[in-house]
Amino acid sequence: MKSSLLPIAKFVCFTVILFYSVTVNAQITGFITDEQDNRPVLGATVAVYEIEKGTQSDRKGFFELEVDEFPVKLTISYIGYKTIEITIEKPETNLQIELERTTLESEQITVAADRIQISDQESRPIAVNRIKPSDMAMTIRASAPEMLRAEPGVYVQQTTIGQGSVYVRGRSGRDVLYLFNNFRLNPGFTRSGQNQYFAVIDPFAVDEIQVYRGPVSVFYGSDALSGGIHVKPDIPSYSDTTSTGADLLLQTNFRGTGERTASGKITHQQERFALSLNGTWRDFQYYRMPGSSVDARWFPYGSKLNLAEMNFGAINASGRVRVNDNSQFTVASYFSRIPDSPRLDRMMMGYDVEMEPTPTSPRSGYYSNTAPLAFSAHSITFMSGGKNSVISSMRLRAGFHRLQDDRVERDFGDKPYFSHNSSERDATFSLADERLTDRNRSDQWLFSADFISPVSESITLSWGGDFTYEEIQSITQIDGVTYGLPRYPDGSEIISGGLFIHADYHVSSRFLMESGVRYSVTYNRIPFEGTETNRGFDPYSELFTQLTGSAGARYSLTRHFDLTGNISTGFRAPNVADLSEIGIRRSDQFQSPNIDLVPEKSLSVDMGLHLRSGVISFESHLFWLYYFDKIERVLTGNIVTRYGGIIREGESVQSADEFVEVISANAGSINLVGVEFGSKLAIRENINAGATFTYNWGDVTNPDGSREPVDRIPPANGLAYLSFETIPKLTLRPQVRYNLSHRRLSPMEYGDNRISKYGTDGFVNIQFISVYEGISALKFKVFADNLLDTSYREHASSLDGLSRNITVSVTYSF
Repeated sequence: MKSSLLPIAKFVCFTVILFYSVTVNAQITGFITDEQDNRPVLGATVAVYEIEKGTQSDRKGFFELEVDEFPVKLTISYIGYKTIEITIEKPETNLQIELERTTLESEQITVAADRIQISDQESRPIAVNRIKPSDMAMTIRASAPEMLRAEPGVYVQQTTIGQGSVYVRGRSGRDVLYLFNNFRLNPGFTRSGQNQYFAVIDPFAVDEIQVYRGPVSVFYGSDALSGGIHVKPDIPSYSDTTSTGADLLLQTNFRGTGERTASGKITHQQERFALSLNGTWRDFQYYRMPGSSVDARWFPYGSKLNLAEMNFGAINASGRVRVNDNSQFTVASYFSRIPDSPRLDRMMMGYDVEMEPTPTSPRSGYYSNTAPLAFSAHSITFMSGGKNSVISSMRLRAGFHRLQDDRVERDFGDKPYFSHNSSERDATFSLADERLTDRNRSDQWLFSADFISPVSESITLSWGGDFTYEEIQSITQIDGVTYGLPRYPDGSEIISGGLFIHADYHVSSRFLMESGVRYSVTYNRIPFEGTETNRGFDPYSELFTQLTGSAGARYSLTRHFDLTGNISTGFRAPNVADLSEIGIRRSDQFQSPNIDLVPEKSLSVDMGLHLRSGVISFESHLFWLYYFDKIERVLTGNIVTRYGGIIREGESVQSADEFVEVISANAGSINLVGVEFGSKLAIRENINAGATFTYNWGDVTNPDGSREPVDRIPPANGLAYLSFETIPKLTLRPQVRYNLSHRRLSPMEYGDNRISKYGTDGFVNIQFISVYEGISALKFKVFADNLLDTSYREHASSLDGLSRNITVSVTYSF
C-alpha cells in the first residue's frame, strides 16, 4: 500500500511546487515623479533605447520592465516633460526617477488611460489578466484565441482551424464583451454560445490583451455579463531621435496545419510624431489529428482534413502626433479578412454516430460561417491633460467598425453513406450546384468621452459617456438571387449609450476603496416583414434602460500581500439575433424569432488573494456569478425542416434533415461558482516556473423550478511549466496543458454532435518551447506540440487536438 501511494505523493508534491510559481525575467522597477512637487506621473513611457519594447507608469508612478540583458539604456518620456536617458548596469527594484517639466507652468499632465485601471505593482478589486509582449513571446500565435489558452479564468473552444471562441468565467458568446482599441467589437447579431469573431484579430498586430473577469457593464454597458476582452492594437511611441526600423516574421508548421505565415512591420519615430504599418498573410492548409483519432466521427473524411484550409490577411496602420506639450492625437486603422473556412461540425458525422437511429450522412455537404468574415476598425483619439482643479485629463474618441459575417451552405449532390459496419461505408460524394448564402453586415459609429477629476489627494473621479449607432444589413441568396427571408430583418438599427462615474478612494496607504455606477440606454428598431411571413411579426421597436454598479476594495496586509473583494452587476439588452433571427443554429437546431424579451442581468461577488515579490507571485480568486432573466434557447416542442416548416411535434431529431425548433426566452436563472489560480516562481536566476488552474461549476434553474447543468461549461483546466536558460540567449520551456474529464452535461449538449453523450475525457498535452536570440537582429522560436501524439479533445470542440507537430518562426529586425 505504501509503495502504491509513493508515486501519488511525489506527484502531489510536484504539483504543489508548480502551483507556487511564476516567470520572472531580468526586471527593472521604480517610480517616476514630478521633480517640482514629487507627485507621481501617470502614463510615462519607459522604453529600451531604439527598441519599441517598453511599458508605462501607473497612478503611483510605478513601472516594471523586463529586459534581456545588461547594461541597458532606457528612455523615459511623457508629454509636458523633458525626455531623459539612463543606463542601468544590473537589475534594479526601486529606481527613483524625476522628470523635469518643459514649461514654466506648474502643470502636471495626466492623460486618461483605459477606463479600467491596471497596475503592474498593485492589485485591483476587479480580476484582470494582462497579456503583454513578454508573455506573447512564449506563445505560438496560431490565432488570437490561442494566445489566451490556459490563462486563469479563460477557456478556448475550437470549431474549425484558425478560429476559436473564448470563455470567461464559464460563459462565452454574447455574455463576453469584445473590445478593440477601447470600442466594442460585438455586433448586434452576436449570438448565444460560441462565435468566431475573435478570429478577426491579427495576433501579430497586438500590443496587449486585457481579460476582465467578472461583469464590467459599469464601464462599458451592455454585453459584459461575465467579463470582457480588450485588444489593444500596436501603436508606436515617440523617440528623441528620428529613426526608422522594420521587423519581418516568417512562421511555418509541420504535420499539424501546414501553416505558412508572413508578417511585417515598419515603424518611423520622431520626437513629436510616430507612424507604424503592420501587415500579415496566413495560409493554413489542412488539419491533422493523431492517428489514434481515426474513427467514424470524421466520416466521410479521415484524420487529416485537407478541406480544413483557411487564409487570413490583415493590415494595421497607426500613429500619434503631439499637438503641444499638453495634448496629442492618435489614429488607428485596421482591416482583416478570412475569405472562407469550413465549419467542420456540420460536414462530418461527429457524435451523431451515437444517435439511434444513426444518420447515414453528415448534415451538410459544405458549410461555412466565414465566407467571408471581415472586420475593419478606424478610430481617432484626442488626449489632453493639465493640472486643473476640475478636469486633470480628458480623452475624446470617434470610431467606425464594420463586421461582415457571411455564411455559405451547399447540400450534397450524391450523398456519402455511413454505416457502423465499415465495409458498408461509401465516402464518395459530390456537392449540389445550388449555393445558399447568408450575407450579414454590421456598421457601428462609435463615440466616447473620458475624463479624470481629482477631488482631493486621496479621491479621484473617472467619468464620461459613450454613444453607438449600429445598422444591420442582411440578405439571403441562392446562386446570387435573393431568396426568402434574410437571417435578420434588413435595415435593423440599434442605438445605445450611457453615462458613468467611477471613484477611487485611497483611505490609507494600505486601503483602497472604489465604486461606480452607470446608466445605459438601448433602443432597438427592427423592420419585421409582417405577420404573414415565416418570421410572423410586424415592425417593432423597444427602448431598454439599465442601471449597473460596482463596489470593491483592496487591503494590503504587507507590502507584497493584498486582499481584494468586488461586487458588480452586468446586463445585456436583447439584440437583433435574440429578437428576430431565423435559421439553423448549432448542428441540430432551428432558431425562430421571439420579441417578448427583457434585458438579462448578472450579479458577481469576487474575493481574491494576491502576492507579489521579487521571487514569487500568485493570485487566487473565488467567485459567485448569478444570472437572472437569463436569455436562453428553449425548445418549442416542434421538429422542423431546414427552412422552418413544421414536420411534427417532438424534441429529438431522427435524421440529418430534421431540426429542433428553438426560440430565445427569459428562461430562469444561472448560478455559477468558480476558482481561478495563477502563480509564478523564480527558482534561481535563470530558472522560472509557473502554473494556472481554473474550475467552474454551474446550474440553471428553469421557470418551473427544475434544475439542470449549465450548457457547455468548461471543464477544470490549467497549465504548468518550467523555463530555464541553458546558455546565454537560449530559453527552453517544457510545459503541460491539461483538462480534467467532464461528464456533467446539459440537455442541449446531448443533441450536439460535437459532444459525446458520455461526456469529454480529460487529457494531458506535453509541449516544448525554445527561443534563441543569440544572433544579432534575429530571433528563432520553436514550438513542439502534443509530443506524445495522444488523441484528446477540448470540451465542445468540433475536432480532436492536433497530432504531434512543430511550429518554427524566425524574426529579423533591421
